[in-house]
Amino acid sequence: ALVKSEMNVNMKYQLPNFTAETPIQNVVLHKHHIYLGAVNYIYVLNDKDLQKVAEYKTGPVLEHPDCSPCQDCSHKANLSGGVWEDNINMALLVDTYYDDQLISCGSVHRGTCQRHILPPSNIADIQSEVHCMYSSQADEEPSQCPDCVVSALGTKVLISEKDRFINFFVGNTINSSDHPDHSLHSISVRRLKETQDGFKFLTDQSYIDVLPEFRDSYPIKYVHAFESNHFIYFLTVQRET
Repeated sequence: ALVKSEMNVNMKYQLPNFTAETPIQNVVLHKHHIYLGAVNYIYVLNDKDLQKVAEYKTGPVLEHPDCSPCQDCSHKANLSGGVWEDNINMALLVDTYYDDQLISCGSVHRGTCQRHILPPSNIADIQSEVHCMYSSQADEEPSQCPDCVVSALGTKVLISEKDRFINFFVGNTINSSDHPDHSLHSISVRRLKETQDGFKFLTDQSYIDVLPEFRDSYPIKYVHAFESNHFIYFLTVQRET
């Protein structure tokens, strides 16, 4: 160990750095690129020097009761009921089963997701091919919306591949005022459709919920999710009783 007299406290280090325009929520590393999910932006950095090589603007988004998640509602900006909302990145994941793709889920559009195809020739390109992961059939039963994935109050998502299918295990912080239509669940598993345009619940046992009367007094914060020996674990912070 160095003694104090041998340490040069005046040494200055030039470390690679990157400063985002908005707060960063999620970080993913994939093939020597760093993907950052932030408020209203997704950034792509080079992992060697942290230089920005691409960015994708995700918000602010105009939310309107008459617009579905895949619609651009900006033309309704002057109509009553429309509100501009920041898009907070709640989940950022890389899936390589079908294609190399970045999946981002935000706090707007009922917590739905988008997938960004990463071309083999330029995996920093997250803008050329972007698909909304929402089916209009979800409007028929909003209380059973498998495409409504993340909560603006907090979410952890884990992707798991089993028997040639991709499953999303999701833990959501929910309360009585957020998503009163009960389209979000405390813990759920949903399968990615083979068409990749959304998700489906396999059974009515695909989700469990905190009882509505306890959602405000017993909040659950999901900190981390991981898989071990064929089990899925969620690390949480919650009241003991």
